[in-house]
Amino acid sequence: MPLDARRGVAAGASVDVLSADPAVVAVSDDGMEAALAFGSDGRPQGRIDYVGDYGAIEEVTVAGGRFFAIASYAGSQSTWERIVAFDLVTGDQLWRANLGNADFEGLDVTDGRVTTVSLDRKYGDTLYVFDAATGDEEEDRAFRDQVAGFADLFTHGDRAIAVRWGSGQRPVSVYEHW
Repeated sequence: MPLDARRGVAAGASVDVLSADPAVVAVSDDGMEAALAFGSDGRPQGRIDYVGDYGAIEEVTVAGGRFFAIASYAGSQSTWERIVAFDLVTGDQLWRANLGNADFEGLDVTDGRVTTVSLDRKYGDTLYVFDAATGDEEEDRAFRDQVAGFADLFTHGDRAIAVRWGSGQRPVSVYEHW
């Protein structure tokens, strides 16, 4: 069976595994960039294009039968970002939350919450938490930290942990939820 029954994928395409259970892969091939989901029987399910009316997908995670992404789009004078959630079975967009023109790093979905952090050298970091099912904002909390980008974001209990590397960087920052 071809990787994408709706549109063939060349043997030389770039394919990255995003999730093993459920099976989700990211495919890049001559202008086609999409995430493809597959059922437990191996049959194709939802397809999520990396560019759409939601913007251009930059960072993703798969959790709870959903595909969550940070997407950038053209604002009035600069690039803005939003969180977008998609259903893996249908590929349909479920919700999106506009976040403004900040630089968002990391995306974690744990215990029904979507967590991300905006980095702002002038005003400090801001922790955002959304309900994974509805997209309702649960938290918007500013911190005085002014740090560079980070490698990954994890949550544990009521804390978000940002891990980064680089000369002169704080290796770990921990943000506590309210």
